[in-house]
Amino acid sequence: MNKIHGVKTYQKYIEMGITMTTLKEDLIALGIDYNKALKRFLGKPDFYQEFLYQFPDDPQLDTLLAATKDHDVKKAFKAAHTLKGLCGNLGLNNLLKPILPLVEILRKDSFDGIESLLNELVIQHKKTCDVLELHRNAG
Repeated sequence: MNKIHGVKTYQKYIEMGITMTTLKEDLIALGIDYNKALKRFLGKPDFYQEFLYQFPDDPQLDTLLAATKDHDVKKAFKAAHTLKGLCGNLGLNNLLKPILPLVEILRKDSFDGIESLLNELVIQHKKTCDVLELHRNAG
């Protein structure tokens, strides 16, 4: 992740609530296309950050996980598709990687092969939310 401190040290900083980098640097380190997403927000970093900081509070991942547990493929698809759109608009490419194939599986009214995609989605979601909350609380 962070080139200066290394992944383990960087994760320790996040756990301690300390940031030594900018939000932009941290997002790019996660694989987020900051510059492309910024263009969608009229090139205004504050405007983009306002929406980014709301992302950890979005309920779609929880809805997706609950629907999957309940074997409700229609509800799971709706939540996954909504989350895909949100991640796409925010440039969260690290989340798009698992969500795109997940949406296509659910679109076919199937749960076949989604476990690893869900696991990766949860991991990437947590990493992204940790960084966003760290910067939101530091600001």
